[in-house]
Parts: sequence; C-alpha cells; structure tokens
Amino acid sequence: MTVWVEIVFINNFFIDLLLILSTLLIRKQKVGKIRILIASILGASVATTYVFMPEWMKITTKILLCPIMILPLKQTKKTYLGTLVTFVTLTYLLGGIIEGIKNLIGIDLTGYPVLGVVCFGAVAFEILIVCIVRYLPKLKRKICDVDIVVNGRRKHARALCDSGNLLVDDLTGKPVIVISKRFENELTAQKIDENSVFEGFISVKTINSEENLPLLRLDKVIVGGKEIDALGAVSNLNFDDCDVILQNSMF
Repeated sequence: MTVWVEIVFINNFFIDLLLILSTLLIRKQKVGKIRILIASILGASVATTYVFMPEWMKITTKILLCPIMILPLKQTKKTYLGTLVTFVTLTYLLGGIIEGIKNLIGIDLTGYPVLGVVCFGAVAFEILIVCIVRYLPKLKRKICDVDIVVNGRRKHARALCDSGNLLVDDLTGKPVIVISKRFENELTAQKIDENSVFEGFISVKTINSEENLPLLRLDKVIVGGKEIDALGAVSNLNFDDCDVILQNSMF
C-alpha cells in the first residue's frame, strides 16, 4: 500500500492541533497561536518520521514526545504536570475513539485522508464553539450612552446596563454606579478632584473577593434623557467596552 507522507503529516498535524486546543480549553489557558503551531508541527513531524525509526528510538519517542510537545505551550512548573496529564488523557481517548470507529465500519482510518479532514473539521468546530462562548455574552451586553455631571462639569460615558448591579448606599438610599479607573482618571484630569467630595466607602462583593470602594458624590447621572441622583463607586479596574456600570434600577 502506498503511503503519502503529506497525508500522514496533515492527519497528525490536525490531530495534534485538536488535542492541544482541547487541552488548553479544558485547562482554561491562553497560549499564542505561534506556540500552538510549533507544538502541532513538532508532533506531526515526529509522527511522520516514526516509521523510519529503529525500535529503541520508537520506544524513547513514545515516552518523551508528549512531555516535549507541551513545552512550547509556555508552561510554568505549577501548570506543566496538569497540562501534560490532560493532553495524554485526551490522546488516549482519541486513539480509543478512532479504534472503535475503525472496528465499527471496518476501515483503517489512519491510512486515509479522511482522518485529517475529520480532525480539521473538529478543530474548526472547536474554534467556532470557543468563539461563540467567548463573544456571545458580549453581544448580549447592552451598552448605552450616559452623561455624568460632577461639580457642574458634564462628562459623556459609555455605560453597561448590568442587571446584576444592585448597589445602594445604605446612608442615603441612592443607587450606586461603578466607575472604571480609567474614567475616574479622566475626571481627575479635568481637575474636578479638588472640589469633589468622597462620601465614604461601599462594600462590593465579586465572585472571587470583596472590597471597599470609595464613593464619589455625583451631581446627577443622565440616562436616556432622565436625570438620576446617584453615587459613583470608583473601581480599581478598567472595563473592556464601557466606562461605568449602571445600577439595575437606572435602565
């Protein structure tokens, strides 16, 4: 039977790419595209030359290939072992699936281009799923334009309408918006800080922690032409696509 080196390389390249992407997805790790390609090409190159190796080298290759393939993925000492175990586990699972399909349909998939095509489709599908999971929440995020007045100065901002923001000042009962660090710096650049009054702090709970944010007194917040008396909690973070996060009663 004639075996085309190009087909063997393509098959193994997309298999390794699928395994690496799946591993990174499970481990929730972000790695540059170049590093992923290097690891995939390394695995495919070794697999292509595997049949020409002497027996002792084949055994060594089987033992060392997975640990070496993980190295380009920018692993730390803490994450390396977990990533390696995940990668090896997925490798054996995929091998078992391929063997099961081969026995079921009676065709040796490893000798045909179809395996590379199937793995290419699986890689494309996985990338699509990752993109949907990553960007769909952003598409659902409602962003609106607001104006914030502090010490008589009016500042335009992009605001996220977040139904999860239930912050209310215990003392005044006013709704509390969350102001990004970048937007607060813009306010400071306008020299409004000299006359602004911070009205204490408010406790804000997140998934990972709880922190006290300073409360900035605002003259008013204008949302959709409606003027609202509110306070601003100054965050230590910058937000991706907005300047402030509105309280849920303000939209």
